[in-house]
Amino acid sequence: MKERIEKRRLYNIDLLKIICCISVIIIHITAPYINKIKGNELVFLNLFNCITRFAIPSFVMISGYFAISNINKYSTEEYYKKKIKNILVPTIVFSIFYSIISLVGQIIEYFDKGTSIK
Repeated sequence: MKERIEKRRLYNIDLLKIICCISVIIIHITAPYINKIKGNELVFLNLFNCITRFAIPSFVMISGYFAISNINKYSTEEYYKKKIKNILVPTIVFSIFYSIISLVGQIIEYFDKGTSIK
């Protein structure tokens, strides 16, 4: 019989995830304007963009922390089945969905403007 796994909140990691989410939003907000703005505004824009670049590696490290902490709780087969179910299946489904939407958009653009399908 499987033992019930006790889950504890790690508030320091939750706080880090919140800070990383805000940082990723700042990256996405500032990135389109970096090539368009000149002068002092560019300095502040680059500063915000550079300071927030820690967010993506932090998300990877947080994911690795939880993956390593859970690896001993399951057998290798159970662990990989769970990961495939939780990561690979949604990725494939979203990729197919996005490809269909992209293709439909290109077909509509082809008939509206006469441009070629890429």
